[in-house]
Parts: sequence; C-alpha cells; structure tokens
Amino acid sequence: MGIFDGIGSAQYYEGGKYVAPGLYLAEIQRVKQSKTRNGRPFFVVEMKVIESSNPKEHPLSTDMSWMVMLDQDAALGNIKHFLSVAGDIPINEVSKEDAEAAVTEDNPMGGFRVRLMAVAIKTRAGKDFTKVKFMPESMSGADAQAEHAKEVAAVVTQAAATTSAPPA
Repeated sequence: MGIFDGIGSAQYYEGGKYVAPGLYLAEIQRVKQSKTRNGRPFFVVEMKVIESSNPKEHPLSTDMSWMVMLDQDAALGNIKHFLSVAGDIPINEVSKEDAEAAVTEDNPMGGFRVRLMAVAIKTRAGKDFTKVKFMPESMSGADAQAEHAKEVAAVVTQAAATTSAPPA
C-alpha cells in the first residue's frame, strides 16, 4: 500500500482565504454549493480582491472566499442578502430559483463586482465570527467607508455594553 493509493478519488479544492475584517471591492470568480468532507452543506462565493483596506490579509489580486454553512439559522438570510446585492435584485424578490441559478456550471455571477465590509464580532456563545455585509459596486468608496465606520462603531459599542454589564 503506497502513500498515493487514494489519489484517483481525491478532490482538489481551490478555496481562497476567508474574508478578514476590512473593506473591499471584489470580483466574483465563482459561486458554488456543495458539502464539506464531513457532509455539512455550504454555499461559497470565491472572489478576487480589487481594492482592499486590509492589504496585509488580502493584498490586491489575491483570492478570498465567503462561506456560509447551510445548516446555520442565518444561512438563507445571508445568502438572500448576497444574491440581492450581487444580482441587483430587490431583496424581497430573491427566489429559490435565483439561488439555484447562481450555483450552476454556467457561473452567471462570474465577473460581477461587489463591495463588502467585514467586521469581527463575538457570537452569543462567545465565539469569534466575521460578519460580512455586501454592497453594490456602484456605491462610492467614500460611502462604503462611512458604512464600514458605522458598523465598526456599532460592534465596539456592543462589545463595551457586553463587558460592562453586571453579571446576571
């Protein structure tokens, strides 16, 4: 039995680095839906960085990925938000068919550009999590920076309120 015996059935994954806190303009490379090696269903958006406020984590022209685990409560709402922004669809009109079309081999969203902001938060369970919000490419860089600053301030305010609250 050799070290490479299982190579015939091995799968290659091109996943990029997950989105780190910052503000970005990115070009969508591919939208996919599949399962992890452990069988958990996921939805992933693979992107190439066009502009970055965090060049240490995401230099220009590098890949990054936004992944949603479909077994989480917020999954469908987060995907709906992404599809609304990336597909320029009013959020209340995003459908199951839009989601299914986005992950086809035709790659209909490949080449679209989106702005996105990411902030580090603590979940209710105390775990670190990166919250990502998508914005249209048409939003100016200055407006995107203002939105990002508001989001960061809200996270700081929430963290301060949580740490200064008396124990229950």
